[in-house]
Amino acid sequence: LTEITNIINDDKITVNDVNAVLQIFREQGNTFLQPFVEADKLETQNLQPETVLDITHESLIRNWTVLNDWAQDENENYTVWLEIEKQLNRWLNNQESANFLLVQGPLSYFEEWKMRILPSKYWLLKYDDSRIESSEKLISAGNKIEALNKFIAQSRNAIKRKRRVLI
Repeated sequence: LTEITNIINDDKITVNDVNAVLQIFREQGNTFLQPFVEADKLETQNLQPETVLDITHESLIRNWTVLNDWAQDENENYTVWLEIEKQLNRWLNNQESANFLLVQGPLSYFEEWKMRILPSKYWLLKYDDSRIESSEKLISAGNKIEALNKFIAQSRNAIKRKRRVLI
């Protein structure tokens, strides 16, 4: 539940808000998500932040166009991340040299993508399959987001400087 809340990445949305939205999908007669709400057990009413959710009706999921569209979008966003991560790593591995900053076309593309999906350390964390501790993964993901922001800002500033020189 906490992971879902973190991926949403909106300070106004809490674990309790996500829990409330998910309740109807856990109730008797609508058992799409486990753990189910059991009428006679008060402790099943609210999910705990560490609760792991399980989607129970895979045959229905395959027919959910919205979910399929979301999965395609998520895959495309991850592919874009892998593209910009290559550029970012090249810049970092060359001591943040101006020779490895983005030029106007790729910069515009990546800025638009970044503004549209608002990648967070939690979004990156779900793709980290390394064998390090979760806390270290989170720190690493946060460092990548900070480096990405710096990379984009420096690329934007370099383009502005070049325009001033040409004028």
